[in-house]
Parts: sequence; structure tokens; C-alpha cells
Amino acid sequence: AHGIYRSPEHWSALSRAGLALGQEVSASALQIAQAYAAIANDGVLVRPTLVLETADEGNGHVVTPYPRREARRVMASSVARSLVEMLGEVVDSGTGASARIDGFDTAGKTGTAQKAIGHGYGAGQHAAWFAGLLPRERPRFVIVVCIDQPETNYWAAEVAAPVFGRIASRLVTLLGMTPRFAEAA
Repeated sequence: AHGIYRSPEHWSALSRAGLALGQEVSASALQIAQAYAAIANDGVLVRPTLVLETADEGNGHVVTPYPRREARRVMASSVARSLVEMLGEVVDSGTGASARIDGFDTAGKTGTAQKAIGHGYGAGQHAAWFAGLLPRERPRFVIVVCIDQPETNYWAAEVAAPVFGRIASRLVTLLGMTPRFAEAA
């Protein structure tokens, strides 16, 4: 899916205010994951690869290798590090507090979005997002959670961030990652 971002010459009188709130733009979960991966990669954008190769079912020989796409710097390292720090603050003392996991520093951002319907926004139509990095220092993973049309509560801090926390907790357990610190009892 293509994201939505109109160039400034197509903005309305209300576009600046809407953009500041995250309206008039749209991105898929994969696009958000790619952006967060660039932040995690110290400002270097790597295009996602969904299929590395295909193999012959009979003999296992590679039939179609897919070349890796060229990585490119999209932001200065200092900007990427600053973003990781800011995203860390969201988890440490902001709306992403429920994305914390024992023994690991995480970083991420909540997003509660009204869903665009036609030329406006649908009443009661929401998506709750949390995108984050794990671990905060030298991130290895990007996790993007989108809850489309949450049923009981639509705020991302209460719906999507806890799901990130549960996924991240399970991931570190499955991979046997060593906690950086122990939580105080």
C-alpha cells in the first residue's frame, strides 16, 4: 500500500495544523517498520526484503535469488540517536509506559488515529498503533502493532503499547536474550 503525503503546494489552509496532529498523512505498518529500522540502523535506510530466494522443491537448488537493495543514509547519525532517546522517554515517562519489559530498555511511540472515511474522518473509527525498538541501545528488533477498530478503548497507550510489551517479552525469552538490568522488587 502506498502512504499518503501531499506536497506543500497541495496543502489547504488547515494542513499545517492537521499535519501537526498526524492527520492528512497515512503509512502502512511496513512503511512505519522501515522508518523505525532506519532510526535503529543509525540513520541508514534498508529496504525490507520479504523473500530472499526461491528454491527448487525437488533438489533444493536456488532458482531465483533476489539481490539485496542498496542501503542509503536518510538522516544523520546524531539525529537517529536523538530520536532513539526521545522514543525512550515515551516509554520511560510518557504514553508508552505499558511497552516496558523487565530487564530491557525499549523505545517507541504510541499513535491513536482517526480513520479516514471518504473526505473526512469516521465517527468512532480508530486505529491504535505502537511502533518500537528493542533493545534501546543497539536495537535488534522493530515491532509495529496496529489494533484496527479496538473494541473497548481506542487509545494506543492502553491498547497497542501493552501488546508491544507482551510481544517483546516473548521475543527476548524465545531468543534467550540477557537482560541489561534487573528490575527492583
